[in-house]
Amino acid sequence: MGLFLVVLFAPRFEDRSDGNPYALAATFVVALYVSVLIHELAHVFAARRFGMRVRSVTLHLLGGETLIEG
Repeated sequence: MGLFLVVLFAPRFEDRSDGNPYALAATFVVALYVSVLIHELAHVFAARRFGMRVRSVTLHLLGGETLIEG
């Protein structure tokens, strides 16, 4: 999925910079996944603070899911 997003976003970086558009798109995609992971980890910390059990964290194409019991 990450490679698909790089290919999808690379044309948007062609006219905006002197750098390689695929490298810029890859950086963007990594930053996107890191931000989604941080968001989902915030759900984990909040759930644990209230005594709930977290079964898993899953990252999807453009989002994430935290499975919380309780």
